[in-house]
Amino acid sequence: MATKTNTEINGKNYFRIRRVVGHEIVDGKKKPIIKAFYGKSKSQAEKKYQEYIIRQNQLKENTVDSNKPFGEVFKFYIDNVLSVTSKYKNSTKKLYIYVSEKFITAESEFLMRQPINAATSSDIQMAYNRFDVALSTMQTLNKILRGFTKWAMANRYCGDILSAVTIPKKKSKKTSDSEIIVWTDEEIKKIENAMRGNRLRIVFFLGLYAGMRVSEILGLKYSDIYDDVIHIKRQCYYGEMTDPKYNSFRDIPMHPVLKKEFAEHQMWHKKEMKQNKYRTDLVITTPIGTACDYSTIRHKFETIYKHNGIDWKSFHTYRRTFCTNLCKANVPIQIASKLMGHKSVDVTMKFYTLVDMEQQKAAISQL
Repeated sequence: MATKTNTEINGKNYFRIRRVVGHEIVDGKKKPIIKAFYGKSKSQAEKKYQEYIIRQNQLKENTVDSNKPFGEVFKFYIDNVLSVTSKYKNSTKKLYIYVSEKFITAESEFLMRQPINAATSSDIQMAYNRFDVALSTMQTLNKILRGFTKWAMANRYCGDILSAVTIPKKKSKKTSDSEIIVWTDEEIKKIENAMRGNRLRIVFFLGLYAGMRVSEILGLKYSDIYDDVIHIKRQCYYGEMTDPKYNSFRDIPMHPVLKKEFAEHQMWHKKEMKQNKYRTDLVITTPIGTACDYSTIRHKFETIYKHNGIDWKSFHTYRRTFCTNLCKANVPIQIASKLMGHKSVDVTMKFYTLVDMEQQKAAISQL
């Protein structure tokens, strides 16, 4: 007599049972946690369930002290759970770890010192309110703490202390659709002069004359540049080489100014590699030939701005300036959008709208 089964996985038959293995709080309501167990027969599936219950009871007996400080348990979660999970890409994990550690060292000392079993939603809310970051970072932090709270509840550290917390309304540090900040011609000239002899000078030109994202610049290789065209094939995001944002693989013809600067950079780079005895195909590197990171770029540029009386603007401003210049040159919107690697032409359209408004203002001023 054939063994009775009720499901098929990868061409093989199994018997599946579902059992309630616990409860969680979702939006203030208690909901069951249901887990599936599989076996070649119903009795085998039931055996898997019983083994799971035994393991869970053993874990409960060995659970750690719930009087430990919130910060200590949270740090344990970051180091031993978040950093090793296969749920996220390495780049995503690095972002989550960065935001988590920034939250720990920010104005959340009272929360971090609290025994985790005594921490309340009000404590987290106050820490949220004091965390002075952009809305997008707050949303990322909330995702991290949702995962942490679920893990902490499963390990009986605390109850659902996040369900009553609200993400505070914070002003996004990104420019609004109606506010496109670009570099002026005078500022560009100042920066260009200030970067003479600087090993990162080519970064300035790649942003200004190719409109490349800083992650794309960090992932650029010499083998990506041929026939006077830059072929965008990857980005370096939090130290990991991945496909470009929005899969925006594209080809950007080299501007004559950029071509000249790149040739000089390549000569200097070859000389540096020979002196330091390292080999790399990356265009942008550290002095010892390793991949460069965004924090290094940001710090170098901030220092140059400060020492030369230039108001700080994000690196993305070079990309906005490049796109605005395309619009001013009457480049068709479809071509401009393709060169920028925008998700859609709607994103590019706002730059054309800005230029049109400038032309309208100029026309009115002549009346």
